[in-house]
Amino acid sequence: MSASENNPSKAQIAEAAAWVAHLHGAKRSAGSNRGLQLWLKEDPARQRAWEVATEVWDEVGNLQGAAIAKALDQIAPHQADRKKQRARFVALAAAASLAALAVLFWLRGAGVSTGIGEQRILALADGTRVTLNTDTRIVVDYDETNRTVELKSGEARFDVAKEHRPFLAVAGDRQVRALGTSFVVRYEPEQRTTVMLVEGKVSVSPRKQSHPALAEVVTLSPGQRLTFDTNAAPRIDRPSLDDVIAWQRGQVVLEGTRLADAVVEMNRYSTKVLTIEQPRAEDLVISGVFQSGDSSSFAKAVAYTYHLNVVTEGDTITLSGNPQAAYRKRSEK
Repeated sequence: MSASENNPSKAQIAEAAAWVAHLHGAKRSAGSNRGLQLWLKEDPARQRAWEVATEVWDEVGNLQGAAIAKALDQIAPHQADRKKQRARFVALAAAASLAALAVLFWLRGAGVSTGIGEQRILALADGTRVTLNTDTRIVVDYDETNRTVELKSGEARFDVAKEHRPFLAVAGDRQVRALGTSFVVRYEPEQRTTVMLVEGKVSVSPRKQSHPALAEVVTLSPGQRLTFDTNAAPRIDRPSLDDVIAWQRGQVVLEGTRLADAVVEMNRYSTKVLTIEQPRAEDLVISGVFQSGDSSSFAKAVAYTYHLNVVTEGDTITLSGNPQAAYRKRSEK
């Protein structure tokens, strides 16, 4: 891999600066170094970003001095256009210094999000690992007594580091409490919230401001999934863990799923929007393993099975025609 391919992005520079600020701050904990090492291992460019941010911290009073030039030489010694690279790096270094001096945005009070089809792994200061699925947003709020991460929307897996402070994952009007465990939360505002325990032990309870009628606390065992649907009673089931976390492998697993629901799930991962032309096709039963983001292949597979047509116009893929042959409704299974 060439040196240029390892160049850190602006976001990585800012994240590295946040780590530098944290490690120099009063809230540094025993797990801080562990968290840093986890973050560094995720991408070779992060090591270079860390070197940059460290030097800028040392030289923050002189951003145009020799430290930036030296760091530039270390990061991109083989760049042909040194002037353009130097200008870009000065901008990144300035951003890093501002992030380091202002607030620890990445670990407290700031939002981290993924775009459609994007996934991201975060290593927090205490060593907790958060894996964000497509179109997901979280806000991290750590203080002296609690570690809180709010899931604003989307889906995330939490591998929580053991520590004296409780860990709270908040989604809508519910919160998940853990002290060292692994679980997955999916939150669709005003529709559905699900909590799947991978290992360890968690309790799911209402947030303090919730209605008293929702005050039940549920403790989950490994393999259990708790679902809250709007206007429906909470329910617990035991789905295949492998299917629930298939998104971490870039897959969507469907088992006896209505086509209308399958389309919604596939659309989470792609900017190419799947639509269904005929209402009677919405109840088609879909089972299989599909590549997340590959809406075209999904449409072709469905069309082949049920004798439909695939019409692509711009970023819209339409399943058209009346289903035949393998067509059957869920009630007919």
